[in-house]
Amino acid sequence: MSGTGSITSAAYGNGFNRWGFPDFAGDGNGFKLGGGTPAPAAAHTLRDTVAFRNAAKGITDNGNPGSITVSRCTTLACRSGAVEPSAGVCHSRLSLPLPCGA
Repeated sequence: MSGTGSITSAAYGNGFNRWGFPDFAGDGNGFKLGGGTPAPAAAHTLRDTVAFRNAAKGITDNGNPGSITVSRCTTLACRSGAVEPSAGVCHSRLSLPLPCGA
C-alpha cells in the first residue's frame, strides 16, 4: 500500500462529547496512522503538526506495522500519551512531545 502524509495540521480535542450525542464513540486519538483488521503496512509521514488536549494519544500508529516518520511535530496535554508507536518503526526528527496528563 502507498503511504499518506499530513502537513501543517492540528488535532485538537478528539474524544470529548461536546454536543451530548447519546451514541458518541470517539476514541480520543489525535493523529491515527493506521488501522484495519488486519492492519495493513503503510508508510506515513507527519510534518509540522500539533496534537493537543486529546482524550487519548496525540499520535498513534494504531497497529500499523509500516514505517512512520514524525518530523517537527508537537504533542501536549493529551491524556494517555504523546507519541506511541506500538507495531511499526517510528523515525522522529526534531519533534517535541510535551508532558501528557489530564
